[in-house]
Amino acid sequence: SGDFNVTNGPITISSLVVGGGGGGGSRQHGGGGGAGALRYSTSTPLGPGPHTVTIGVGGVGGRSPGNYSGVNGTTTTLALPSPIASPGGGRGGAFNAAGGAGGSGGGGSADGGGIGDANRLVNTSTPAPTQGNPGGSGDGSGGGGGGGAGAAGNPSNGGTDNLGGAGLPLSFTGITTHYAGGGGGGGTSSAAPNLGGVGGGGESGGTSTPYGLNGTPGTGGGGGGGSNGSPTIGGKGSSGLVVVKYQIGSSQTNSAKATGGAISFSGGQTIHQFLSSDNFTITDSSLTSVNYL
Repeated sequence: SGDFNVTNGPITISSLVVGGGGGGGSRQHGGGGGAGALRYSTSTPLGPGPHTVTIGVGGVGGRSPGNYSGVNGTTTTLALPSPIASPGGGRGGAFNAAGGAGGSGGGGSADGGGIGDANRLVNTSTPAPTQGNPGGSGDGSGGGGGGGAGAAGNPSNGGTDNLGGAGLPLSFTGITTHYAGGGGGGGTSSAAPNLGGVGGGGESGGTSTPYGLNGTPGTGGGGGGGSNGSPTIGGKGSSGLVVVKYQIGSSQTNSAKATGGAISFSGGQTIHQFLSSDNFTITDSSLTSVNYL
């Protein structure tokens, strides 16, 4: 969390805002945590001054013995004139409990239903993709996967295939990346772990450990559900994120003495950042040396 401070405006920005992921449930066969809601917008005018960024935290996983179900993630907010707020993901259920509602819903535990699409938002982009999905339902042998920004969590099928819902793929930063994947649903201690959704969802407990894994930090992914037994712990949901991008002034580009990569300027230096393969081409012969990483 901090401030995005516009020092030379007005500017026009695009933004990506993802809430914190929900925590996975513990026993019996805990449901995977739901991913945080994902919202993005384009062509938003913004004047000079600070604009507060509040990053949502991931919900803690449930514990057995103790508080069996996980905890919802919290909301990520970008304070624009029309604020963008993305709620956190729903908790994974535990001990025959349903998953919680959130940006994406948490998976239900064994014999518990998966819910959680009640808080899905209308995306501000055009066309608007679905940014949250429900968690999967549990059965007698496993918990459902947590919902992701790109797909619903899988329901349990005898404790198998209860994968977390996939995150949404976006090329917002120049590289296609999945964001906000749901956590995998917990199965029996004798079954292989169930994978979290691509985009940061945590893997469930299984043969190697009864504990669900945490979501990948900075993705809004849900935590994995714990397997059956006690003690066991659901995985923690990951923190959310905010990405803001804007076009640099055209006058600044005149100082570049080469082409290639994403060009920016700082402290009198010209910076070329390569996020994919490309050519670095010198266009001004006065450029005789560079620093590189």
